[in-house]
Amino acid sequence: MPVLTEDFLYLKANELDTKKKAPEYCSAYALLRVLYEQKKITFEQYLNFFAYLSSYRFRFLHLTIEDIEKAAFGDGVIITVQPEKIKWLNFPLTLSEQYGVPFANAFGVVAGFLIRVLIDEAILPDMAEKIFAELLSAFPTDKDKRTLRRMFLAISVREINRIQKTIIIGTTVQKKIDLLSQITEIYSAKNNLWIP
Repeated sequence: MPVLTEDFLYLKANELDTKKKAPEYCSAYALLRVLYEQKKITFEQYLNFFAYLSSYRFRFLHLTIEDIEKAAFGDGVIITVQPEKIKWLNFPLTLSEQYGVPFANAFGVVAGFLIRVLIDEAILPDMAEKIFAELLSAFPTDKDKRTLRRMFLAISVREINRIQKTIIIGTTVQKKIDLLSQITEIYSAKNNLWIP
């Protein structure tokens, strides 16, 4: 019978120690991902397990733009915006260079999600602000937070301008960009607090 484990090396060490053949094994993380994809469990249940594994610094957790989107908005028919659930993805670990994720890749995933937030007409500017704050407070980098915010906005604006050449984008996009730009400028780099 297969053993559910995230530490197959333990099974190999046990095999060497006991001289008994190591049993077949299966990753519990991979199993839960498949169960979610087959709609046997909810995304929130999957997200809880993801948060649990990342709290133990488990390696090789798969993270996509869609995962961030589902964490922030849920995956049900009724959308409930909960940007605080982005923390469950544990960006300080799962997007860190020490974890094996190059800065450019981590930046690309978060920027891709931010662009979706800015383009989506259903997301109001104040909610986009909360999501932006949540994303950036957890983003792992040694860069100055004000510089990081400017980088995210510049990339987002450039990509939105490119997208706008092929599809029509609503009017709230500019309102969101203006709000996030204002917030970036009044952000205090000295103490990392939002200034009212």
